[in-house]
Amino acid sequence: QNSIKLFANSADKIIKSKGFLHLNPNAMKLFLQCDDLNVTEEQLWDAVVKWADYQSVNNNISHEHDEENHGIDDEDEHDEYKQEMEMDMNLIRNQQPSKLDSTHYKTYLLQEIRHFIRFGLMNGSYFVKKVKSLNCLTDSEMVTIFTYMACNDEECGSFNTTKRGLRKKVVLQRGNIGNSCDWAYAGGTDVDAICIMSNKDIQLTGVGVFDCNGSVTVKCKIYKGDNDCKDNIIGESEEESFEREKASKEPIELKLQNGGVDIMANVKYTVEILQHNEGGASFYVKPGKQIINDDENGVKLTLSEAIVSTNSTRTSKGAIPMFYCEMIAL
Repeated sequence: QNSIKLFANSADKIIKSKGFLHLNPNAMKLFLQCDDLNVTEEQLWDAVVKWADYQSVNNNISHEHDEENHGIDDEDEHDEYKQEMEMDMNLIRNQQPSKLDSTHYKTYLLQEIRHFIRFGLMNGSYFVKKVKSLNCLTDSEMVTIFTYMACNDEECGSFNTTKRGLRKKVVLQRGNIGNSCDWAYAGGTDVDAICIMSNKDIQLTGVGVFDCNGSVTVKCKIYKGDNDCKDNIIGESEEESFEREKASKEPIELKLQNGGVDIMANVKYTVEILQHNEGGASFYVKPGKQIINDDENGVKLTLSEAIVSTNSTRTSKGAIPMFYCEMIAL
């Protein structure tokens, strides 16, 4: 994966190269998982279709490849796909490589890599004309993708919808960190939360938390919308514990799982932490900001009160001093 990222900035040239056509299916899957590819999903799909054409015409398949576990590792998640494609898969396995039908094998290859393509990011008209007719998606997957295109508040099934492009790190501080060290965290059900809304699509990769003179246990959850409903949770961190001899004003980055969550422009999200201190209180933000401007990157983050923040964090003061983000560099 790291080697592929080195070429991300030249992805537009790579996908037009002869070497791209010679990638084996496993290498192609690895390439398509890269978030940093500096191309559109339409450009990528055009190149992948040409790759499948080349592979099928040149019949680049082996028995060893046939016997591998094609597709996604989570078999339970894709039982429907396996049932629908079982006859095709068996037909391919039972034939000699030299006798495979090229059209059949092209479809098979596209089915194999489909879960690494971000169909929900495509233009709807392009999707209908260039993807639908190739029969590489199940009916239920088509419905899921069309639903996401029409209303991206919905999930896109198992398909990734993170925009591709070279990433730039952005750290947003929500206010001054005061000199008082008397913010208590009792844990239990007392959460600290704040709402955020960005003017641009960004990815929230982590949040800042404070330590104390003693041990700390903390976990973060991200909600799309308000934090009064568990169904709104779209991301979270692992529960982390650490111990310090002295409380510090320097925030600790609590990283979100799976690389973070997508924050869509002009949509409200709630950042919530549940923290328990043993041994002392923490520093905190005071005064806080209602608007954070990052002029260099053109990012404006608007903060507001959360529905549930029983440990008293508000826009004017409290926990969650930092938002660690990534955005696509223009």
